[in-house]
Amino acid sequence: KGTAALLVPAANYLQQSSGSWDGVFLLAAGANILASILAIAVLKPWRKRVVAQALAVSDETKSAPRIVAA
Repeated sequence: KGTAALLVPAANYLQQSSGSWDGVFLLAAGANILASILAIAVLKPWRKRVVAQALAVSDETKSAPRIVAA
C-alpha cells in the first residue's frame, strides 16, 4: 500500500503528460526486469554466503567440547 501510494500519482502524471498508458506499463515492466536481475545478481550470491556462514558456525558448535554440569 505504501509504495502504491507513492507511485500512483507519478504514474498518473506520466499518463497525463504523454496521453497514453504505454509509458506507465513500460516503466512497470522495466522495474520488474530490474528486480529480477538484482535478485539473481545480488540476492542469490548474498544468500549463498549467509547460508555458508551459518553452516560454518553450526559446524563449529558441533565440534566444540561440551561441559556438562555434574
